[in-house]
Amino acid sequence: MNLNKALAETISKTAARATRKPITNLRRDVAMLKREIAELKRLVRDLGRKNRPAPAPVSEKQKAPWLRPTSKAVLKLRRRLALSQAEFAKLAGVSALTVYNWEKAGGRIRMRGPALAGFARAKAMGKRQAVKALVTQTSPERKQDQGTEYHDEIVRSENTYLSDAGLVRGLLRADDCHFPDVITI
Repeated sequence: MNLNKALAETISKTAARATRKPITNLRRDVAMLKREIAELKRLVRDLGRKNRPAPAPVSEKQKAPWLRPTSKAVLKLRRRLALSQAEFAKLAGVSALTVYNWEKAGGRIRMRGPALAGFARAKAMGKRQAVKALVTQTSPERKQDQGTEYHDEIVRSENTYLSDAGLVRGLLRADDCHFPDVITI
């Protein structure tokens, strides 16, 4: 047997025994201090709740609608309205990537304020209303300062909305649109 090895083992065992009792006391003290800190945090939180002013009443217009949308519901609504992801995003007031992420989420989606309100608006629409809303959202009357290029782009996009959505002729009458040359029946 190696003398150095035996001496090292004896010293480590003795040192462990000698430090075990003080370390046990320190662990007990640390646990007690953690409990006190947790109790103080609870007390501060409770006091903060009691002293917090009451929230201002929220009007009906400011309230977010109570919906629990799922990825399947978003996809089903988009297909019911016969819209692409980009068109649905424009209708709901979000980005196309957001709509893509909603559809791929696989379960319940946590939408916040404006996105939830946009989804609720889209859910309340039919095909005709959705197409009208898309057409009026991009109306040149809202952006007159951009000139004729913008007007031409809108006319093209209105034709695209009506043809890509797979809508039947007569879905929108010519007098419903901003431009009489958009739909020819």
